Amino acid sequence: MAAESDASFTQHCIEAFPESRSACSDGARESAHHVHADRASAVHVRHSKGSAWSIPVATAEDEHALHGARLLCSGGQGAVYAAAYDGVSVAIKVLPARSHRTARMEVLTARRLRNGHPHIIHHLRAFRCNDGRVCIVQRRGALDAFTAMQLRHRGGVDESRCVREWMLQVAHALAHCHRKGIAHRDVKPENVLLFPWGAHGVAPPTGVQTATDSALGTDGALPDEHAYAVLCDFGSALLRDVQAGERLHGTAACGSLMYVCPVAYTLHKSADAAGKAHKGQSARRVQYDAAACDVWSFGMTLHCMLTGHVPFEEPTLRNAAFVSFMCTEQPSAVDAVFGAAAGESLKEAGACDTAPWKWHRSLSPAALDLLRCCLQVRPQRRAPMHMLRSHPWFAQPDWDPSSVGATAACPSTLVAQRCKMPYAVLLQKHSSASL
Repeated sequence: MAAESDASFTQHCIEAFPESRSACSDGARESAHHVHADRASAVHVRHSKGSAWSIPVATAEDEHALHGARLLCSGGQGAVYAAAYDGVSVAIKVLPARSHRTARMEVLTARRLRNGHPHIIHHLRAFRCNDGRVCIVQRRGALDAFTAMQLRHRGGVDESRCVREWMLQVAHALAHCHRKGIAHRDVKPENVLLFPWGAHGVAPPTGVQTATDSALGTDGALPDEHAYAVLCDFGSALLRDVQAGERLHGTAACGSLMYVCPVAYTLHKSADAAGKAHKGQSARRVQYDAAACDVWSFGMTLHCMLTGHVPFEEPTLRNAAFVSFMCTEQPSAVDAVFGAAAGESLKEAGACDTAPWKWHRSLSPAALDLLRCCLQVRPQRRAPMHMLRSHPWFAQPDWDPSSVGATAACPSTLVAQRCKMPYAVLLQKHSSASL
């Protein structure tokens, strides 16, 4: 895409996301004075705590872009369209009026993140239609990681350099979010977009050619070496003022069931049960560490990317695979997490005497070590994202964790602390403030 059109389009992020001004390029700052003074009036929306957030009413240009958009996908929370906006290829996420909370979180996280990280989706504009729908305009990736895995690697993408780089980039994105007081709460392959190197002025690493439209395969997928990863979809996010001492703890049931940690899964089921028992009845409120939940979901996503499937479909004692995992990998966690009564019931039923848990045969010792760091059932034992991004597997897939000292919580915690790992290629070109 032309540099001029990309720079001029970022004026929209200044209008819809005013805090992102400092993240705009020098060229965008220079072009900002060309924005019309008579901007659209803003619609103010109040949420339960009384504070206001605002989104501009759609302009004629907005309506024109939406009218000519092409549907990419749709779901319960809304739909995503491909569109051209001021000469730039974008995705427009259209959220129905009933998805007020999702729209609010997308806007507020964008304002806090200020387009300041290369592996977090860049939001360019938000506007409200006359019928109450909220539209979020963001940069459009070639495809998501789940689709790429299905198209080109149906059994997973193995431990190639590319998937290690993609997951390292996601780890950096999550660590950045947590430092900014944001928990994503819906990490999964579908929420990792792949962008071609060279898009939006992002230079490829040494030895990798800039990708163009011709880099797309006949099945619509990008060759692995032409792509970098970007974390997207912050509609389920949690925001806290960590600088004021607030902790990233939440109570709401968020995330996709196959990827959420045990406590979030329990909250989902509690909410479902409360809804069936009595319309409007509240589920029991359990506070949980949302950042630690992101770590669990990162581990589930990593397993899915490497093998083509999650290790177990639900993290509950009703699931035989999860019980086998618990009894083999973390037997002491059964009583601690699910209670002594549950542990006794498993023993009486002989559940822990069945076939021991076996990891997928393709996983290397280094990958298993990283997965064990993430999939600790007790959240306080999960390694935080800022440490996981320094795990040796990202740079040394043949690393042997048995050759070094280990800790009970995470076998490679000490190694990660003293092992200075190379950052992702993009992050080497950004200031340390972005890490």
